[in-house]
Amino acid sequence: MTHSKRIAALLLFALAIVAPAAGRAQQATLGSNGELYIARTGSYGSLFPKGSPGYDPSVAADHSVLALDVIPAGKPMQRVLVPGTAGTEVENSPSLIFEDTSETLFLVWESRLNGIFPVLMLGGLDAGQWLQPVQVNGNPMSDKTSPQIAVTHDSYQVPESQEIQQRTVIHLLWGEENGAGAYETFYAPVILANGSFIGKTPIYRLNDFDTARVAVGLPPLDSALLHALRIQPGRDGQTVVATFVSPVTRRIITLEIDVLPAQLGMLADDARAHIVDIGRRLSFPAKIQQIADGARAHIIDIGRAFQPEIAASLANQVRDRILASGGMQNLTLVADAARAHIIDIGAKLSGRGLRSLNAESTTLETAEIATDVSSVPALTNLIQFRLASNRPAPQVGQGAISLFASGTGEDVLVAWAQAERVLYVTSKGNEWNAVREILLSDTVDLQRAYAILAQRLSNH
Repeated sequence: MTHSKRIAALLLFALAIVAPAAGRAQQATLGSNGELYIARTGSYGSLFPKGSPGYDPSVAADHSVLALDVIPAGKPMQRVLVPGTAGTEVENSPSLIFEDTSETLFLVWESRLNGIFPVLMLGGLDAGQWLQPVQVNGNPMSDKTSPQIAVTHDSYQVPESQEIQQRTVIHLLWGEENGAGAYETFYAPVILANGSFIGKTPIYRLNDFDTARVAVGLPPLDSALLHALRIQPGRDGQTVVATFVSPVTRRIITLEIDVLPAQLGMLADDARAHIVDIGRRLSFPAKIQQIADGARAHIIDIGRAFQPEIAASLANQVRDRILASGGMQNLTLVADAARAHIIDIGAKLSGRGLRSLNAESTTLETAEIATDVSSVPALTNLIQFRLASNRPAPQVGQGAISLFASGTGEDVLVAWAQAERVLYVTSKGNEWNAVREILLSDTVDLQRAYAILAQRLSNH
């Protein structure tokens, strides 16, 4: 086989891996310059035989490792060992994604410490340099299945500085079985400020956001559907959509996860500090009108990252809240209330607050994640969880199941692949349309069928 044919065969194989079937990690992806990345697990001896490029005699041949195959367009493959995987831990279920904005390859995998305790590890390859791996701990006794990644970006400007800062959020989604044998879905945001990890990664059990009643008297769901989950880009560069099935209520849930602008947290923190400072200098509550007017002027001054009308509205509301306190509260409580109000109003506006998408769309939680390492500048990160849709799960047939959601999360498509066709159902309000199918052929393979289904929802 010629080199070009071998590359073509590898590419076809990789595209088959990329197909977003439930329970299957995305083990291959394409870079912005056409390079192909493939994640591989196995013993060090099998992946790096003695004398092969990159071979290290200090690594035991029987150690489980994670390797990355890099195949530049038109060039030979290069295999590299992923840092931090050469020890006694056991690597499983790798998933990767190439993020075009930062031109960074991100990898997530399950690592079994001492071969027993599973954790998730996140690494990245940026311009040939490996990022320091980040460990995400869930239940130390539960397998971490179907790990998936989505990435969002935004930028912000530190007060009194002209330099633009970059923030990257790697959204991790995975499944675990609890002690009672029920399958649960978990989410964790890994936040990088100018490429540096902020030091804290909270974990959220997404099943807690399912507010429906426990299902009684409904037919059992297919086990493959119960284990299906997916995270994908949302309607813009700051949102992602998580889709999963609740085994308790037997419903398909979509959550829109929104990374609120970094400037919003900075504005709220700065306004709080200013209210405390001016309040102490002006002997709160003696000069409450002057304190309120000063807070208003300061918010307008520092709120230049927002539309002037928005900054003025926030400033007016904070002034009114300070005046409404009547000087009867502690200054710190007044400042805290003003900060919370700025975040609340900003979150509603970020959530396209002029109207709700549908009757189900509602904000469930706005989480705050603060920087937790001294080497990274302090930044309040705000992430909002919104319920986009919640409907009974459909009945499906045999085959590998894949979930697709629209950019808003309002519409859902469930597909199951069989030998010669892909069957699927699309949501219709709180119900489902009739089952339809795409026949597989020489011109429409499984990967193309998935692309057609994804495109169908992108029009919603």
